[in-house]
Amino acid sequence: MKLYTINATPEQGKYTIQQNRDNHKLYPSRVAEVLAQHNIDGFTIERVEGYWQGVPERSYKISVATDDGTALDKVCELLRDMFQQDAVMLTNPDNSVKFI
Repeated sequence: MKLYTINATPEQGKYTIQQNRDNHKLYPSRVAEVLAQHNIDGFTIERVEGYWQGVPERSYKISVATDDGTALDKVCELLRDMFQQDAVMLTNPDNSVKFI
């Protein structure tokens, strides 16, 4: 198995304050649903503070150990679309990064 990391920010300027709070309450369970759809049963999720263009934003770091890294591209697409993000960052086991 190899370790992949997804960094995602469900809080965007497009949402109201209440929607942002709701997103952070729902996000871990939504991540679990999406990963389960791709036969990934376990993961670790942490709330972190990310920065984009010097502006802090509450984000999540999701660590996944899997043999099927191709499934994670689709997972990133689904999370990006669900929460209307511009992109989700996927770090591969070789430490290369792509924005999906």
